[in-house]
Amino acid sequence: KCLSYQRSQICYYVQNLFFSQLLVGDMGSVISTKRECSFFKALLLSDSEPALIISELRGHSWPRGDRNIEGLCTDICTLVACACSNEQAFISHDISMLRLFETFLENTPQLTLLLYIVLRTNKAEISQGLGMVTAFLCVSWSLLDYHQSLRSFLQDKYELSRSSSIVYFLWNLFLICPRILALALFALLWPYGMAVHFSLLWLAMFLWVSLQGTDFMESPGSEQLYRAMVAVILYFSWFNVAQGRTLHRSIIYHGFMLVDSTLLGLAWLWGRPPEEEEEHSYLIPVVSAALPCYLLGLGLRVTYYKWLHPNVRVRQEGRYDEVDQSLCRAGPAAPPALMEMNSQ
Repeated sequence: KCLSYQRSQICYYVQNLFFSQLLVGDMGSVISTKRECSFFKALLLSDSEPALIISELRGHSWPRGDRNIEGLCTDICTLVACACSNEQAFISHDISMLRLFETFLENTPQLTLLLYIVLRTNKAEISQGLGMVTAFLCVSWSLLDYHQSLRSFLQDKYELSRSSSIVYFLWNLFLICPRILALALFALLWPYGMAVHFSLLWLAMFLWVSLQGTDFMESPGSEQLYRAMVAVILYFSWFNVAQGRTLHRSIIYHGFMLVDSTLLGLAWLWGRPPEEEEEHSYLIPVVSAALPCYLLGLGLRVTYYKWLHPNVRVRQEGRYDEVDQSLCRAGPAAPPALMEMNSQ
């Protein structure tokens, strides 16, 4: 959807360039201009790879006798190069999103299961411990990678600095760790209850995403599938899918997650069998540290948006977004669904 959108917009700009010459050319120029415009539109709107498009354009016999047509050749090549560059940006962003989906649809549930098994058996190999630590880091890294890709993809957004990236990574890590721990503890107490808990929260998140009116996919069926996957991500971590300020939505989400995770932890403390109290006594300090860890993550997030967000840094430096008239840099406008989604 995004690639075809970019191609059609570039073709629209080129068509305007072509037909602006009709007002100043003679009849021969008019016929030649229409012919070349038709050739370009057919080529760009096809499913050809960018390299093939450039090859076809270079091998095409452009009219050399008309200055109007000759003057457009350079503009056409520039526009095609920009279109190909924009397509690569779309592809890179799509890959980052797919990695994020893989993380929360496969890796994060496996991490929760592994933590449950370790707590159930009360045994952990060194490799298991290292694997869990690595998995926690990878989940946080996938969120950071997606956000960096999103900001690089959107033309009107500034990229994250090193300090902003570090804080962004840390606050996601400090929020995800207590969440997964709470889910594993609840599964330790009531394994089958996890299916009920997930189903209810997934349905609530799915309805919440639907109410925000996402428009990311081409068909309604694909859009429902996208919302279903986003609901799984929201079961573990924050993921913004709507335009505009997210302060109120973020407060509602994190407040709900804080209450839910706290109730899961308290359910384990109050409901664990007496014979397991001594066996799992080492978990009491860990559970006690989960709430401060979550609050620390929220504090780091507030710090990020108050002092380290790229827009805040730009305002502090006294710089403003510049409207670049160059089509190559600005490119066609992105579809509404791709405007700032995961973070503001």
